[in-house]
Amino acid sequence: MYSRSSGHGQMELHHAQILRGLQKKFDIIDERVTKTAEEGRELAIAACGNYDALIVAGGDGTFTNIVNALAEQENTPILGYINNGTIGDIGHNFGIRPSYRSALKVILKGTPTPFDIMKADGYGYFAYVAGVGQYADIPYITPRKQKKLLGRLAYYNIALKELTQFKKVHAKIVADGIEYEQDVPFVLLLNGKHVGGFLVNDRGNIFDGKMDLYLSKPGIWNGLGQFLFRRHHIKKIVAKDIYIHTDHDMPWCLDGEAGPLGDLHVICIHNALRIYSLRGPKKSK
Repeated sequence: MYSRSSGHGQMELHHAQILRGLQKKFDIIDERVTKTAEEGRELAIAACGNYDALIVAGGDGTFTNIVNALAEQENTPILGYINNGTIGDIGHNFGIRPSYRSALKVILKGTPTPFDIMKADGYGYFAYVAGVGQYADIPYITPRKQKKLLGRLAYYNIALKELTQFKKVHAKIVADGIEYEQDVPFVLLLNGKHVGGFLVNDRGNIFDGKMDLYLSKPGIWNGLGQFLFRRHHIKKIVAKDIYIHTDHDMPWCLDGEAGPLGDLHVICIHNALRIYSLRGPKKSK
């Protein structure tokens, strides 16, 4: 299953090579092209109990759409992911780079591995990131035409404009029962490693049943420089259940899409779904 609206049309450009690769592993392949998110969700739900695997080609938004479709279903298929988006952050958690060759390698040689997802109360599920404040709106305000034309440069162009727009978010947080309060340029909640094409959470683990909340102090480039140069100025909170209240009036960004307004309560759903992956839970010593 793939979406024509994602990335640069990699799936269509390399359609024959991808099908030949998948035929090395699967005896029968039913192919579907989706035009809308709703159509993708319906196909994913229909696959439960009827297919061993569901191969999804698309960007982070497509992947999150499928996560929402499957999160509360039974007999869900093993996911295979062809990382076909503009940035492709979610794929890095499983060792999948934004390349059809990388994706095929993982599907053919990877292990079906349970992974975690996140649930936002009153909204739905998402896979790897929630953010609010400075820079958080970039993924969903960047015009789709610019994404297709410029790729990740379309995002970075808007980021440059926000470097000098100094803002603060007053955040009150309860993480696994412990309270925190801080003024920050932005709030960043991660269930993975990459954001905006950068390795931000190098010890992030989408398999461990926990989330990583980052709170940076105001500073270079309105807090962005703290992630690049002064990591000791960032507070990292690891928890399974996080409630976040802010005074910010912009929507939360969930996996690159505009999400809910106001307070956010997120819980980590451990081992919610399975995917072909070259990575997995870290073994205890």
